[in-house]
Amino acid sequence: MIERFLIEHCSATLASIKAANLCNMTFSSKEELEDQISYWSACLEPKGIRIFVLREHETRALVYVYREGTSPEGAGKSGECSVFKILWI
Repeated sequence: MIERFLIEHCSATLASIKAANLCNMTFSSKEELEDQISYWSACLEPKGIRIFVLREHETRALVYVYREGTSPEGAGKSGECSVFKILWI
């Protein structure tokens, strides 16, 4: 279930402590994954949280959960090193 995944791996993002989480998730079928991601995306979107599947392989998916407003364009403006800078260069 994606609920457990979100709580265990993304609670800091959901609580506004972190800007984003990138985690692997297991699923039993592609339809289940799509349904769960779609459902939770719709539930969390009004709260400014986005969920994306970046990559799938057999029964695993790389899932990116982030808070809206923490885009790559805005990352690192105060001089800190950002993973966004590395990924988007």
